[in-house]
Amino acid sequence: VDGEVSQDKSIIVWINELRMTDLSSNGGYAATGRVEATLADLGRVAVAGSYRSAGYGSLETKITDNEMLASRYYNVSTDIDFGKFMAPEKTGITVPVHFDHNNTTITPEYNPLDPDVKLSRSLQDLDQHGKDSLNALARDVTTQTNFNITNLRKNRVGQKKPHFYDVENFNASYSYTKTEQSNPDMEYNRQKSYRGSIGYSYTTSAKPWTPFAKAKWASKSYMQLFKDFNLFYLPKSFSVSTEMYRQIHSQKMRNKSSGLVLTRETVAKNWDWTRNYDFRYDITKALNFTYTASSQAYIYEPAGNPEKNSEEWKANRDTIRDELLKLGSISRFTQAVKLSYNIPINKLPYLDWLTSTANYTGNYRWIANSRYTQKRLGNTIENDYSLQISANADLTRLYNRSKYLKNLTAPKRGNNIKAG
Repeated sequence: VDGEVSQDKSIIVWINELRMTDLSSNGGYAATGRVEATLADLGRVAVAGSYRSAGYGSLETKITDNEMLASRYYNVSTDIDFGKFMAPEKTGITVPVHFDHNNTTITPEYNPLDPDVKLSRSLQDLDQHGKDSLNALARDVTTQTNFNITNLRKNRVGQKKPHFYDVENFNASYSYTKTEQSNPDMEYNRQKSYRGSIGYSYTTSAKPWTPFAKAKWASKSYMQLFKDFNLFYLPKSFSVSTEMYRQIHSQKMRNKSSGLVLTRETVAKNWDWTRNYDFRYDITKALNFTYTASSQAYIYEPAGNPEKNSEEWKANRDTIRDELLKLGSISRFTQAVKLSYNIPINKLPYLDWLTSTANYTGNYRWIANSRYTQKRLGNTIENDYSLQISANADLTRLYNRSKYLKNLTAPKRGNNIKAG
C-alpha cells in the first residue's frame, strides 16, 4: 500500500496432519548360479555366486519387509589330492588339499552418514578418492579364506612287514582360516586361526606265547587252565598325537561422532597345545591293560600387537620361544588306567557253566588355576577309582550235566495228528 512503511513479519504455520499416501515400490531382482567341474579322480572345482538388489522380495512379502540393501556373494572352492601327481600306486602318498575363498558385500541404498540421501546420489558429488572412502565406510564387506591339508600320510604298499619306525605310522594335518570384516561400525575386524597336528600310531600283530598248548599232560579236560595259558610279549598298540591351535583376533571401531575421539585396536590371542597318549597291552587273551593320558597346555603371549622387528616385538618373540621350549604352561592333565580280566573259572573242572569278569578303572586329574592366582590359591588335583566284579551262570549248561534234568528241560515234541 502506498505510503506504508514495509516491516518484517514473522509467520508461524502449523501443519495439523501429515500423511504418507503411498510407498515407493520399484521392485528388485535376484540371481544365483553354481558351476562345478570334476577333474577325473584328481578332485573338483566349484564356483558359486548370487546377487540380490535393494527392494527385492517374494510375492508374499510386504513392501515394508523388503530390505533396502543390495547383497552380492561369490565363492570359489576346490578339493584336490596332490598325491595323484606322486604315483600313489607305488608311493602310497596322499595329500588331500582344500581351498575356498568367499566374499559377501552388502551395499545400503541410502547413505548411512546421511540416511535421507541415497548412496548413489552422495557419490556423484565426490572425486574418486572420496568415492572409495565412502564405499568402504558404507558397505558391509566380509571376506573369508580357508586352506587345509587333512590327513597327509603315506599308505602301505605291498606286503612288507610293518615296523614301529615306518613312515606309514605317521600322519599330519594343517588348516588356516582368515576372516576380515568392515562395516559402518567397525573399521576392521580380523580373525586368523592356525591349526596343525601330527600323529603316530602303531599296532602290532604279535602272536601269543602258548608253552603248554601241545603238551600231552595238558590234553586232559581238567588241565585246560594250563593248556590255554598264553602271554603276549609285545603291546597291542601305541599312539600319540599333538595338536596346536592358535587364534589372533584384532578389531578397531570407527569414530562416528563429530568430536575427536581416539579409537584403539583391541587384540585377543589364544594359543593352545594338546597332547594325547594311548597305550594298550593285552598281557594275555583274558587280561587287558589300557593307559590313556591327555595334556592341555597354552603358550603364553604378551598382550598387544607390536610392530614387527621393534624392541617390544623381539621381546615377545623371545617369550614365545621360551614357552615352546618348555612345552607350554600346563592348564589341565588327565590320565586313566583300565584293567580288565576274564577270570578263567570256567576252565576248572565241573565249573564250565560259570563265567566271571573283573574290571578296575583309575582316574587322575590335575587342573591349574589362573596364571595370576596359582601362587596364592594353588592348583586342583582329583583322583578316583572303581572296582567291579561280575559273574554269570548258565543254568542250562549245568542241567545238561544231569541226564534226568536234561530230559526235563528238553523241549517236548507234539503229537502227530493226521488230517482226515
